[in-house]
Amino acid sequence: MPYDYSRLKNRGAALIKKYGYSLSLVRPAKSGIDPATGDRLSDAEQQIFSVNGIDQQYKQSEVDGTLIQTDDKKILLTAETAPEQGDYLTDGLSRWDIITITPVKPANDVLLYSLQVRLGGQNGVRG
Repeated sequence: MPYDYSRLKNRGAALIKKYGYSLSLVRPAKSGIDPATGDRLSDAEQQIFSVNGIDQQYKQSEVDGTLIQTDDKKILLTAETAPEQGDYLTDGLSRWDIITITPVKPANDVLLYSLQVRLGGQNGVRG
C-alpha cells in the first residue's frame, strides 16, 4: 500500500503559512497564435492568485553566475496553486520572475513547489 502524503502536505502548508508571507502569483494575459489551428488567440485577462511562500538564499556553492545568479532566491510555495513558466511573483513592491519550477512530489501528489526566482524590477524587498 502506498504511503499517504496528505498529512505531510498539510503540515508543510501550515508551516509555510505560519512562518512565510503572502505573495501574488501573476499569470500574464496570453496572446499569440494557436500552433494547432493557426488561429489568433484572443487576449485574456491576466490572472492573480494569492499564495503563501517562504524564501531561502542559495548557498554560495550553488551560485555559478549563470544558471543561479548571486541575487537569485529559492521560494517554497504551498501546493494550492501550480505556477507556470511565464508567471511571476510580487509582494506588492517587487517583481520576482520565475526561472525554474520544481514540484516536490515523492509520489503522485505535489507537496509544495520550489521556485528559483530572479528580481525583475529595480528594488528588492526581502533580504
